[in-house]
Amino acid sequence: MDSKAVTIMATNSDPTKTGCTVYRRQRSGTRTQVPCPECIPLYNQYMRGVDRGDQMRNYYSCRTKGYKFYKYIFWFYFDVAITNSLALYKGAHPASKDGWSMKSFRLSLADSLIGEYNSRKKPRVSGG
Repeated sequence: MDSKAVTIMATNSDPTKTGCTVYRRQRSGTRTQVPCPECIPLYNQYMRGVDRGDQMRNYYSCRTKGYKFYKYIFWFYFDVAITNSLALYKGAHPASKDGWSMKSFRLSLADSLIGEYNSRKKPRVSGG
């Protein structure tokens, strides 16, 4: 057993099957094999993408303080949509060398969505 017991719930593998092993480093510096359920290596393999998505989403978040839960949910999904659109853009244009960062992508997206909008009212011209 590892240093601490871990409780995990998974639907993608048999929880009783312990055919997988992982290497753990001991304090003495030696590496030992530890048996583990199949779901642990799968979790470790695919969790990196979730962590990376959360990290990218939090770089330039649209987070605002508020007490209304639906506003928080709206801005959360807004940030997720922007992060996913950047990932899709990078996947669709792998040969593009323009080096989109999250900040430059958000600025470009805001510029294209806002366009030529101006909130100032045009002065009225009197006809007389």
